[in-house]
Amino acid sequence: MNWPEDADGDVFRRLEAENFDFSKQYTIDFKVDFSNWPPTREALDTLRSAYPGIEIIESAGEGANGKGYAAFQISDSVSYDLVTATQSKVTKIMKRYGGWCYSWGIQAN
Repeated sequence: MNWPEDADGDVFRRLEAENFDFSKQYTIDFKVDFSNWPPTREALDTLRSAYPGIEIIESAGEGANGKGYAAFQISDSVSYDLVTATQSKVTKIMKRYGGWCYSWGIQAN
């Protein structure tokens, strides 16, 4: 497969090299960082309306601000389009709150 020359494309190339099974369903973890921690209640409510299962991770040294991040999961087949569209959507809705979504990972189901 030919993925774009970007960070997400690099991840997909590594997965392919490791014989990752793209046909299976996985739990995909997404991380939302904020320039200011903690995020406002309005920011979390807005994120929660799009992804009801968000979790707030309060952890020193974690996230872009060093204090924490919000996390949510999607269960689906792993595709470049799904990952990048989700990151783009979340970044767009969180931008006004100083938030962005550039991090993701995979769990086996």
